[in-house]
Amino acid sequence: MNNGFKLTRRQFLVGTSATMATSLVTPSIAKAQTPVKALSLYNTHTGEFFKEAYCEHGCYIKESIAKINHIMRDWRTNEITQMDVKLIDLLHHLHQKIGNNKPFEIISAYRCPRTNSMLREAGNHVAKNSFHLKGQAIDIQMSGFNLQYLRDAAYQTNAKGVGYYPSSGFIHVDVGHRAHKKNLQARW
Repeated sequence: MNNGFKLTRRQFLVGTSATMATSLVTPSIAKAQTPVKALSLYNTHTGEFFKEAYCEHGCYIKESIAKINHIMRDWRTNEITQMDVKLIDLLHHLHQKIGNNKPFEIISAYRCPRTNSMLREAGNHVAKNSFHLKGQAIDIQMSGFNLQYLRDAAYQTNAKGVGYYPSSGFIHVDVGHRAHKKNLQARW
């Protein structure tokens, strides 16, 4: 039975190719856009916990970001800054990479200029223009988790800098811009 619809070989191949391309691309696009981003954090100095979603379908949740800014504050002065969302996303990505939902234990996140100067004067090997001052760095550990493995996983993220301090028991990650070396992961 001929209904008057005839498909040429070229039309068939173009249509099949488009269908195959769509089926191959669509899952990776869906996978790349995580509908919910969550974090689990514990501030070792204040005893505060944060465990909730902070971004849904690409939109940051204002209240959750405010809580993250609070828990990452300079615990010595209680000063709060707007943490860089790239750092927050980096921590989420690191949680996914290691496949562990234990909280990241915050050793140091935001530092106000006064705290940073005090630590420098005390000889703590603190950078004068630390990314902690800009809300772009955090020092973390995870109880019962191999610190070297955590460091290695951090190298595989979008961190601009990764520091490893095994004698002090933490790693440093930051998303700060280094003008002289594009996308360099510092290992100090």
